[in-house]
Amino acid sequence: MSTLEYTIKLAAADDLGSSYDNGIVQWPRPYRSYTSHSAFNAELARIADAAMVTSRDGKLIAHNASFQPFSKPEANASEDRQVVQFWELQSGIWTFAIVLDGHAGPEMADYAQKKLPSLIRKALEAALLGGNLPPGTISDILKQVIETFDKSLKDELLAVLPGDFEKLDDKELKNIVNDQESGGRVYERVLRCMRGSTALVTLIDPGKENIWVVNLGDCQATLAEADVDKPEDFKAILLSSPHNGHVESEVRRVQSEHPNEPEAILRYRVLGALAVTRALGDFAFKLPPIYTYKIFLNASPGFRVRERVEEYMPRSLTPPYVSATPEVVHRALRPKAGRESRKRKYALVLCSDGLTDLYDARGWTQEGAARQIARVCMKGRIHDAAEWDGFGGNMALCISKDALGDDLETQSLKLTVDLDFQHLDDTTVIVLLW
Repeated sequence: MSTLEYTIKLAAADDLGSSYDNGIVQWPRPYRSYTSHSAFNAELARIADAAMVTSRDGKLIAHNASFQPFSKPEANASEDRQVVQFWELQSGIWTFAIVLDGHAGPEMADYAQKKLPSLIRKALEAALLGGNLPPGTISDILKQVIETFDKSLKDELLAVLPGDFEKLDDKELKNIVNDQESGGRVYERVLRCMRGSTALVTLIDPGKENIWVVNLGDCQATLAEADVDKPEDFKAILLSSPHNGHVESEVRRVQSEHPNEPEAILRYRVLGALAVTRALGDFAFKLPPIYTYKIFLNASPGFRVRERVEEYMPRSLTPPYVSATPEVVHRALRPKAGRESRKRKYALVLCSDGLTDLYDARGWTQEGAARQIARVCMKGRIHDAAEWDGFGGNMALCISKDALGDDLETQSLKLTVDLDFQHLDDTTVIVLLW
């Protein structure tokens, strides 16, 4: 890229809307101020894992993008994962999509990305052999597959541990756990249980009349809909609720399950450590502490910051504290009376909390951010607007750019400021359009 397409400017801490300790970060910091939307868009598209795919019948298009601008050698790779699949079953083409946001390491998200799509497909396919299913039955299937998958992680771990592991000393346990040189059968199962991931799953039936959204954690699903000839009169509907220590209903649920434990939620986090209250994996929060002390803390490489684990483990008195029971939302897309002849268009947007954090940092409420996401999806002439030049109509890239800021200068700063640490969360967006 020619240097004529941007100039180097200097940013102060306040320019990012955050306060950083000047003893840690030496301000000002350089960033690339792009002189045109097309130049900025080329950079965002370059670092994003973006794609577009269409179902074989041409009735649904999926756009996706995933980015993490911090790419220095010491950076941890993105822990977000995504899958979009079209399942050609006997009843027609079903659409499946999942966003996974790993934490403490990518291993849980990697494993769920590999296993969950086929597990859900097999369960659905088997159930459909008996004919069409009521929406509630499909909701139950989705919930059961998620819970069973999470339980299998624990069962597979227990299957390779000695029954008397509690009696073994650390030297013996380290030899058992760290078996990478002999194939890693134990170590891989240990690591999966140590790591965690949120999960946001959607399923759309062949007739595009029913949507199911399954949520564990703090990803977000937003449905945008409008009449084809009146896209400006769109609606934005949230189809998920976050599960974290800032949501009062989740705090009450955890506290009710652990009465007389005021530190079950501490500093808006589970045991003062984990932001989400529901997740796959995270068995340090689900199993008795002996598993963490004897198994997880003996894994090498193991926890990124061992001291943090040792700090919160004394609070673990009556696990589990983190749930693997998802919330399942079903929405029927049947037209209202009097609208049968009107054509509707839809966009279902799944995103990791990296995207919603960007809107939150700008003062948007969850509902406001959902409406803005819907506005971008329903905006007319998006293929021609100079603001989106170079994205090829990829809505996931358009939404990602919109979340970065109100103007090109702010977007340039957020994406390219040169810091020695990751200042933006991993960000993933899937947009399903029909």
